Amino acid sequence: MISSLILGSIFLVLGVTVGTLGIISFSQARTRMKEWHRTEGIIVGPITNFRNDTEDPEYPIIEFRDSTGQVYTFKSDWTMSGLPRPGSKVQVLYNPMNPKDAIYHTEYSTYFIPILLILGGITMLRVAFYYFFSI
Repeated sequence: MISSLILGSIFLVLGVTVGTLGIISFSQARTRMKEWHRTEGIIVGPITNFRNDTEDPEYPIIEFRDSTGQVYTFKSDWTMSGLPRPGSKVQVLYNPMNPKDAIYHTEYSTYFIPILLILGGITMLRVAFYYFFSI
């Protein structure tokens, strides 16, 4: 009985925390979609994350022009597996107040993490309620 209360409490706290992070992340993604500028970029090459113990993932280097024509380059946080190869055109979202703040944009990449966090939070809350009501 006490272990159910402890586990329920742990999952309740985790569920609320993860769900809240998901909601905040979703809100930030919506703000980016509304306020940031969308443009076309080109993948100019990969950068390898050097580690000796595993396969090294490659992250795309993307180049784009802002509305004034200034060229910017950034490293995407998404690995190259499944992404277009160098020379391919991609969609980029950038902050018009700070064009160095840019992301590789797809609907999937924009909302994937927030939705995953929200669903994880809901799942943890369901587990918490299971422990609370199984007493």
